[in-house]
Amino acid sequence: MIKFFSEILGSEVLIKQERLRGGKITSIIINPDDGTFLGILTDSYPGKKTAIPASEITGFGDGIALVNSIDSLGEPDDIIRIKTALGKKTKIIGQKVFTESGQKLGKCINATLNLRYQKLDKIYVTPKAYISFLATDLIISAKNIIEIKADRIIVSDEFAKVRAAQLAPKVSPVAE
Repeated sequence: MIKFFSEILGSEVLIKQERLRGGKITSIIINPDDGTFLGILTDSYPGKKTAIPASEITGFGDGIALVNSIDSLGEPDDIIRIKTALGKKTKIIGQKVFTESGQKLGKCINATLNLRYQKLDKIYVTPKAYISFLATDLIISAKNIIEIKADRIIVSDEFAKVRAAQLAPKVSPVAE
């Protein structure tokens, strides 16, 4: 099953066993080294972040995420893989996207998560504002992501060619 980040963010966490609310989802944590889904952050209490590992999430519904027990919720610093990923200060949504050769493609506006494989699936990149009316958004498979850094996402150079083709003026041949 594939879920958009925009469908997950802002969803309410429901704790089945205790029949409690666990807060709203504020972040999706992705391992920047291999794209695996590590978990989510919630705002369970005002000013307090709670982490839920991906292995503890039993499902996502329309505006909800289900976990079995209150024991599924923890401090972000107590879950080593989540703490490590958060320490790298990487993000997906809102991040600038560049090719390996340094060409800026635009900004990541959304992404999809493959829940079956617990991995980042695709990112959706919108071009720079002043050329956005000329080109459509790029959909880039996670397989083509070279690196996720704190200040950018680097993708394969093949997307420079795709973007160039999108931006090339469409000229009709002139009949003589």
